Amino acid sequence: DEMGRMGSTEAKIILGAAVIDDVLALSLASVIFTIVVTHVQVSTLDIILSLSKTLGVWLVLTAVSASVVPRLLDYVIKLKVDVGQLIEAFSLLVCFSYAAFSGTLGLSPLVGAFIAGMAIADSLYLDLIKDFVEKVELMFVPLFFVVMGASVDPQAILHGNFLLILVLCLVGVASKLIGCGLPAAYLLKDRTCGIRIGYGMISRGEIGLVIASVGATYGILPDEVYTALILMIFVTSLLPPFLLKRSYSNEAKTLEVIARD
Repeated sequence: DEMGRMGSTEAKIILGAAVIDDVLALSLASVIFTIVVTHVQVSTLDIILSLSKTLGVWLVLTAVSASVVPRLLDYVIKLKVDVGQLIEAFSLLVCFSYAAFSGTLGLSPLVGAFIAGMAIADSLYLDLIKDFVEKVELMFVPLFFVVMGASVDPQAILHGNFLLILVLCLVGVASKLIGCGLPAAYLLKDRTCGIRIGYGMISRGEIGLVIASVGATYGILPDEVYTALILMIFVTSLLPPFLLKRSYSNEAKTLEVIARD
């Protein structure tokens, strides 16, 4: 967005692919956390079925919510009350209700909250909701990162397994470049565009932090692995802006040289 490329082909593909990527990550994490917490012995088939159930629930809820929630919100707005406060209250109600409902289905509340956000995004009052969310972020986002930072043991960084950190960073970058960049370059018949899509998908961002935090809370991730994951997420979040800016800068220079010739 800051580079003025939101209307480009690669930007549109990255936004759509990022949603799918987040959904798959949350679904898989939900299945894994459920299995670990319940201490149930499962087979590969059970995992596949659980993941299919999670994705199925997500698809159904998303389809229904995308149609129902915006209409409910638009209907509630017609009531003769303070619009701003009503939108804020309704948005929170939808978010927490979906998170709770997702939990009753044996899924992670994160899946429900994510679906609620996608449903609310179709409302005509999205700009007002964004303003409200930004206000909430001012208070809770810094606290989230403080908690995440406080949970990382400095000694684990100084005396940690740097090979593990390096491998996770390399795998994190390579998996996106190979898994997203190469197919995009092949299907779009545009190597540069494909590489940019791979760059844009490298970041693990907030979803990765949330999953890592939940994993540490449940005791699934040892301190060494948790610290390595946090550092990997940090590194992969810093790389995309730099790589994309460099790619577009090189393109601009090439076009400038061609124009001079």
